[in-house]
Amino acid sequence: MDEIISFKNTKVNLKLADDIESITEKDFDEMLDRLPDWQRKKALSYYFFPDRVLSAKSFLLLEEQLKECYGITGNIEFEYEQKGKPILKENRDVHFNISHCKKAILTTVSTTPVGCDIEEIPAELNMNICNYSFNENELKEILNGDNPCVEFARLWTMKEAFVKLTGEGITENLPNLFSEDVINRISFKTKVYEEKGYVYTVCVWR
Repeated sequence: MDEIISFKNTKVNLKLADDIESITEKDFDEMLDRLPDWQRKKALSYYFFPDRVLSAKSFLLLEEQLKECYGITGNIEFEYEQKGKPILKENRDVHFNISHCKKAILTTVSTTPVGCDIEEIPAELNMNICNYSFNENELKEILNGDNPCVEFARLWTMKEAFVKLTGEGITENLPNLFSEDVINRISFKTKVYEEKGYVYTVCVWR
């Protein structure tokens, strides 16, 4: 599925693939043939087949998206910022972010920095994770929601998308991540696909 998400000051092109669990060994071999050597080696470095599929498919989706949206063709090479966030070596004015879970892959591209996250809706809440990751108000929002597991996934993807936007990665300050100053400087778009079992969030600077 392709979609354009409009924010106040920018647009984000989104590509979503949720057919991951139907990919066969034959499909995977065909994907490998389309990958550059370094990405092929990376995909094959994973022990489990689903992880290999996610690695290969994610790259191919991004490659397709960059061609469709910005006419970028040829070998894609990444460099990494100081905090480890990947950027396009030859096209630094184009920003991207990738996320995946067992059920789906999400790729996003934009002319401004972007962060995204997609997560499965858990079958039940893990309160240890909840207590570690959310503040008191967020916990109330989760526990008082119509479906606490959906609320958990929604808030988790918001936090993950934000730290991927900044390049920080998961920090020990997750409960206090969204200070008033931060909230005033970022925008989110979240979609819940409860019937498919996942939630995603896209995050940009305002």
